Amino acid sequence: RRETGAHVERLASLGINPRGKKAGDILRLLYARGANTTAKAMSAEAERSLNKRPVTPRAFRSVLTHRAQEEVRRARDTPAALHDRHLDKWEIETLADVCRSVTYHNSRVSGSASEYTGSYTKKWRTDMPPRRPFVRQPV
Repeated sequence: RRETGAHVERLASLGINPRGKKAGDILRLLYARGANTTAKAMSAEAERSLNKRPVTPRAFRSVLTHRAQEEVRRARDTPAALHDRHLDKWEIETLADVCRSVTYHNSRVSGSASEYTGSYTKKWRTDMPPRRPFVRQPV
């Protein structure tokens, strides 16, 4: 059955791609992502009035290269109707959580540090982390 544009746009705004899914799966995702409580509706209205453009999480700077950050921004800013190229807010938050985890584990691997050392030394968070480069072995 062919979907109409308005329904596809509404589902795309919630991050749901209806292609190849059963009606029950679409409804489950719709209820999970679109269920409105009073607090959620008020938060959404406040967010709509404050943020005209979505903010890129700061955790991306510590893990992703500049090129990767630009690609994430472009994917976030594409229209929601382009399901394959669009990153919705849930995917962005998941990616940010992964970046935060990588940052945390990099700091744990570097060893323990005092509060003084942590506060006054140059952190690699403003630059790229000190990782060993990946080099492919010739075949």
